[in-house]
Amino acid sequence: MRFTCVKLMRGGGLELLRDMRNLAPTSPVLVFSGRNETEYGRRVLAAGAMGFLSKLSTPTQIETAMRRVLSGHKHI
Repeated sequence: MRFTCVKLMRGGGLELLRDMRNLAPTSPVLVFSGRNETEYGRRVLAAGAMGFLSKLSTPTQIETAMRRVLSGHKHI
């Protein structure tokens, strides 16, 4: 599993995600963001991420997202 922060991503955030998916297509990506917006999360998933979380997520929410993503499910 790979983690990234939207703020660290170049090209508005989605180009790095696409690059990561091209380099390691079977490795799930979980994206963290300061944006707590469901619509942006949907865009991230459409670009290839398996999960999207706010940086304000609790440890329990992070664990739940990791388990879902590792089991092949999407999380937003």
